[in-house]
Amino acid sequence: MKINKLIIFILFIMTNITGCAQSNLTKTTISKDSLIGKTFEAEVQGDRGRESDGKSISHFSETDYYCLRFEKDSVEIMYRHVYRSNIQQSDKSESKTYNWNLKNDEIIIENFSEYGKLIFKADQIYETRSGFRFKTNQIIGKNKFGDDLMFNQKDY
Repeated sequence: MKINKLIIFILFIMTNITGCAQSNLTKTTISKDSLIGKTFEAEVQGDRGRESDGKSISHFSETDYYCLRFEKDSVEIMYRHVYRSNIQQSDKSESKTYNWNLKNDEIIIENFSEYGKLIFKADQIYETRSGFRFKTNQIIGKNKFGDDLMFNQKDY
């Protein structure tokens, strides 16, 4: 009998501690106004190498980006392909504009689901290729393979 009361007492204490811990968690929510005028960019594919035309060797870099540029009632979604070599350079882009809204931290883009559920995350740690780390706001989505797609806020 005493053991049963002890077990019930321990379960009661554990439930209350868990409930208190959960109620003290703060959830970062944003307003739609805080995204207006902001641009987020995800590097989705990058390649570096050398190529030859039979006469000379050139070094190149090729990178694909997805960009989200927010306005009051619309978001421009842009795909960019950047090619750089010591012989030529090109920067091609395509974009479409969609209506958008915000529900809690989820960004809802009407008639567009290519990036999956887009979730805003404030003050995420971002590390560059050179190892430099800084805090940035991010939007997390999914690519067509189900992998995380990280859009980092840009200052341009």
